[in-house]
Amino acid sequence: MKTIQEYMKLYKKIAAEEEKESVVRVAFLSSFTIKGLKEILTVEAMEEGIHIATYEGEYDQIPQEILGEQSGLKQFAPHIIYVLWDAKSILGDFFFDAYAMEEVERRQFVEEKLGELKGWLELMADKLSALVVWNNLCLPDYSPLGVLDTKQSFGLTEAVEYVNAGLREYLREKDNFYLYDFNRFCARIGYENIQDDKMYYFGDMLLSMERMPALACEYMSYLRAYKAKNKKCLVLDLDNTLWGGIVGEDGLEGIRLGLHYTGKPYYEFQKYILSLYHKGVILAINSKNNEADALEVLRKHKYMVLREEMFAAMRINWQDKATNLRELAAELNIGLDSMVFLDDDAANCELVRQELPEVLTLQMPDKPEKNVSFFKTLHVFDGLQFTREDRNKNAMYAAQKQRRELEQGALNLEDYIKRLEIKTVYYPMADINIQRMAQLTQKTNQFNLTTKRYVEADLRSLREKGYELECVE
Repeated sequence: MKTIQEYMKLYKKIAAEEEKESVVRVAFLSSFTIKGLKEILTVEAMEEGIHIATYEGEYDQIPQEILGEQSGLKQFAPHIIYVLWDAKSILGDFFFDAYAMEEVERRQFVEEKLGELKGWLELMADKLSALVVWNNLCLPDYSPLGVLDTKQSFGLTEAVEYVNAGLREYLREKDNFYLYDFNRFCARIGYENIQDDKMYYFGDMLLSMERMPALACEYMSYLRAYKAKNKKCLVLDLDNTLWGGIVGEDGLEGIRLGLHYTGKPYYEFQKYILSLYHKGVILAINSKNNEADALEVLRKHKYMVLREEMFAAMRINWQDKATNLRELAAELNIGLDSMVFLDDDAANCELVRQELPEVLTLQMPDKPEKNVSFFKTLHVFDGLQFTREDRNKNAMYAAQKQRRELEQGALNLEDYIKRLEIKTVYYPMADINIQRMAQLTQKTNQFNLTTKRYVEADLRSLREKGYELECVE
């Protein structure tokens, strides 16, 4: 992670450059000082080939920015808006002394506040066509009732949780609106580490500048997905990555994988990767190994979570790993820039970084017990939708494997096409398929002759204007 000074130096260099085409306009609306956030996000975005222009709303003026027809926000016409509205600003004195009210009054007060927030969200939906990322509220780390807070009906913590749950339910059905779990971010960093007390009282910095890089990295998930730069495929080494040890030397029974403390880090690491598989991330193998030894583990090891059939493609050989990655990309028909490669060997990682800089290459931690926490930092697979097709994507790649095998056994191209028994279906856009339609405009260039990208709200707007929108499957 860079230092704050390094981020600022790089930002100045970027700001001095000529404005690029295809700039994403990013706005920040905050009830507290967020010094450093726009600079850090600009640098992080640039390093992934995303050029952004930023706008910071007036300090603690979120309602005015949303309401004003001539506000800077309206004039800026952002593509993405990050809204950081903290619990103290929303709840006022209630946040410090909720128990000055009776339970009925507490409920009524919090319901009114939640209603007000929903009202501002409605206004944003009406006035702006941007993708909105709304932070939920950080839970209080103190209650005047101490341990008795959870004994109270609708106590302070429960009241804040109620607002968060209300926002989550409300935004779930809102196109183009996403609830960012700022509370989970605070909990992960540690509530006591979130702010610098001196800077909080001096400049109302609820989040210390040292924590801004971590928040910017979280915010990158939305920006990356908006520009369709999220990754599609996770390519994995085997020895000392999916299991401990070298199978060619240690054998099936000798590798470290299982419920014992030496094998559990690899076992649980595989479980986390399995969750990506079910999300629709393509899995592939790139390993220097004897194929028969590696396949024996994939097929027979009692604690192997990721089985052979879960991998859409494999290169288990003695070729260099950059060559293997090129072949995997060609076989899967995806770009190298949509791949993430994990390997424990520093030399292999450096080779791939030098030859294929478009592949995101990451070296596994030196200590296997760090595997899972390392995995949790990988936000590069996040998308803005999760569709039925995403869930079934790996089944589609398994079918593609079968098609390749069918092609090899066909007499000629005509025979192969007949054996596929292809059916083509046309149907109009509806709520059930609109997510997938929007997603494909962001991902696919092969059939997108205009290269225009659409989100759900754009497609609904076109339909309302009388355009006829059809799907082909």
